[in-house]
Amino acid sequence: MCNKRKICLFLPLLAMIFSASAKETNPQTDYLELNRIKNEESVITIVDEQREIALVLNKEQRNALLDKLEVSKKLEAKDFPSPCKAYKLNVYYDTQYLYLITNGKTICQSGSSEMYELLNDCSGTIEAVFGIYEAFLNPPPTAKNNSATDFIVTSHYLLQKRDKNRYYVLELTYGSGLPVTAIRAFDASASKNFIQLDGDEKISVKNDEYELYIKGKKTGANIFTDYSLKSLKADMHSFYMYHK
Repeated sequence: MCNKRKICLFLPLLAMIFSASAKETNPQTDYLELNRIKNEESVITIVDEQREIALVLNKEQRNALLDKLEVSKKLEAKDFPSPCKAYKLNVYYDTQYLYLITNGKTICQSGSSEMYELLNDCSGTIEAVFGIYEAFLNPPPTAKNNSATDFIVTSHYLLQKRDKNRYYVLELTYGSGLPVTAIRAFDASASKNFIQLDGDEKISVKNDEYELYIKGKKTGANIFTDYSLKSLKADMHSFYMYHK
């Protein structure tokens, strides 16, 4: 009977030791709520303060970035890297906001002195998103540039044809209180003459005549007007200023 009591007392203690050990070997379980962000319908806005650009990740880009946000270890103060180019990640999830800073190889929470090393470098994933926006500012000579501004009242879609079935798309969403409430960049491939965007929206690119479909229905909005580089920069600046 005495031995049974000792075993019963020892088992909870052993469980506590294993639990503490697991937290030490896998710091991301209790840091930055990374697991919770991955499980929620989170919205991530990436801000590059050097270039004054802010972009909202579409679903594919968000998932690609979250796959890279895996912490390998906590850095000691002496291991902190010297100041270098960094990105701000404004994460909205489950009615909460989280502000992170990463240079691609390390990550920390805004205002915190604790820094963690990432298992994988995520800078390439981030730069690929900014690269789409940069392509509209400096389109290559071979790119076919078209801009659509009257698809629907609240959004503008800018299209740049990159290859036979490949397009860059910028989606600018406007609100009543703010000039621009979201800017998303897509590196999209057309399938059966359609570009699928987030949600129920897709764009027909048949014969290079662009039309917007929502929930499978043609909107009838196929008016194309010039959207100047000056206007795009102004919209991006207002969006950046709101998120910086």
